[in-house]
Amino acid sequence: MTLRQLSRILIVNILLLFCLVEIISFLYISVKKPYLRKFEFVPTYLKFSMQDEYEPVAKSVLNPRIIDSTLPWGIWHVPDRKSRHRTNCFDVIMKFNHYGARGPEPKTDDAQNVIFLGDSFTEGFGLSEEETIPAQFSRLSGRPAINLGVSRSGSTQQSLLYRHFADSFRHSRVFMLIHLENDLTDNDYMQHDTVTRYYKPYRRDLLHPEQITYRGHPDSSTMNSKVFQQKMNEFSRIIIKRGLISHMNSDNYTLFGRIARLTYTRRIWEIYLNFREAQKQSDKVPAMLAARQQDLRILAYDMEQVMDIAEKHGSKVTFINLPGQQLLSRLERHPENLKDYLDLEDRLKRQAGRNGHEFRSYFNYMHPRLSGNEQIFFKCDGHYNANGARMVAEFLSTELTPESHVNRAIGKTANNTGTRAASQYVADNN
Repeated sequence: MTLRQLSRILIVNILLLFCLVEIISFLYISVKKPYLRKFEFVPTYLKFSMQDEYEPVAKSVLNPRIIDSTLPWGIWHVPDRKSRHRTNCFDVIMKFNHYGARGPEPKTDDAQNVIFLGDSFTEGFGLSEEETIPAQFSRLSGRPAINLGVSRSGSTQQSLLYRHFADSFRHSRVFMLIHLENDLTDNDYMQHDTVTRYYKPYRRDLLHPEQITYRGHPDSSTMNSKVFQQKMNEFSRIIIKRGLISHMNSDNYTLFGRIARLTYTRRIWEIYLNFREAQKQSDKVPAMLAARQQDLRILAYDMEQVMDIAEKHGSKVTFINLPGQQLLSRLERHPENLKDYLDLEDRLKRQAGRNGHEFRSYFNYMHPRLSGNEQIFFKCDGHYNANGARMVAEFLSTELTPESHVNRAIGKTANNTGTRAASQYVADNN
């Protein structure tokens, strides 16, 4: 057998092997529908257009959030718009009212208004408008809720956002839903993501935390709602019209890379890399358990700002930390970390304990009711699903009922007995 024949056989077998792997990959993805992250909507040789990713929805924009240098907190929603938010495990339309907030148009003069501050958990990442925490709370309590949550925001942005909107609505209550697993890093000037176009404020000088420093993409200095709309409309026309051609003209990949990214084998490789990354993340200590004093000082200052503003409007603030998947998974594997977490909650409780404001422990309410994290989180994402949001809404609604005094006493007892709580948590999870 000649070398040429051997080469031909080898090439044929490699092609057959690739075809087999590609078929298996395609069938696996078609049946299992795993979360493909950034490659989810990239064209394949079976689908040449990105049309589905940017399907128009009644004057929609392509992204529900914008960078707006005219706003003191930086990131906000385009007012009076709709946007489709879709992954493998949810497909929702996000609607924004005249103020750029999710939810119905609020009544500005209703003293019963309850304002919600927070990040994507409060905004309702992956949830329909009716499933968000504020909306479910409103149904349970009968009180109108104003959802001022916005993704990728930390406590600094939220305090500035509240200062901006506090005069717009009469309100008697503020719920600030903290998510310490990323709020501390969102407040960190040195961890700002310079690759993306997020324009964000920071309290960089701890000696003068009242001074705000902005950091963001250079173009963000000229970015506002109108410019953003123009850019997105232009991009939408190009990407929908060109589809595969646009992908093949990408400057970020070699020709081989552009072709390889069209295959399902490449997507299987990405799934594996995502799995590996998830494993690494699960072994990391959550940011809240490794918090630096400067992180906690910034958070404390922001909490003070929110309480000061609320008092000027005759309102009471309740702070709640929403535990995420990383924290709960960490505590299941390392129950010795529970005392550190409860100590952090005690610190926040002391910080909030003035003039009727308070910190409530949602963790003490939540963990006895769970038999698994899948009950409250999306399968393809770390945000609360509709059931998880409902549990938070039920917890918050107790704040407006006589039963809340009973729950407050239970929470106080739990917080004062960290060791006993840790032992009980271990027992509950064995």
